[in-house]
Amino acid sequence: LRWMCSTRVDLVDKELLEKMHEAGCYSIQYGIEAGSQKILDSIGKKITLEQIRDAASTTLGTGMEVTCSFMFPHPEDTEETVREQQQFMKELRKMGVIETLSATTPFPGTYYYEHADELGIKILPDSWDEYDCKHLIITTKYLSKEKLNSLIKELTQDVGLVEV
Repeated sequence: LRWMCSTRVDLVDKELLEKMHEAGCYSIQYGIEAGSQKILDSIGKKITLEQIRDAASTTLGTGMEVTCSFMFPHPEDTEETVREQQQFMKELRKMGVIETLSATTPFPGTYYYEHADELGIKILPDSWDEYDCKHLIITTKYLSKEKLNSLIKELTQDVGLVEV
């Protein structure tokens, strides 16, 4: 039986990954969210860039496929943190990691939605049609809509992703 799963980088080690592969796991998706340690810390992810590198390398070493999923933007993102994410994504891609990028979407009831003012997030759309994780629907306290659009275009083109 071939199967795949999603998990966190801080929940795997070489022994577990080898057992998973022996049991038929051929692919793991890791929810990375950000490629800047500053941003990982600010969103409370409780993982490090080194843990991400180690998990990806070890997983690839077992013969499994690795997908790392990222989000953009985060409330504390700056041009600097986006550039850090860009470099980190390039590094992972060179390792053989597949990457996905979703637009941060503060759905009603989520922390980001309920605390938008406190976080410096401005939610832009009037229509629910754009709440699909594919459209940039927020601005942050450090980045305008124009700057975010410019950065997402640069980010996706530079690492070879399809634009969000």
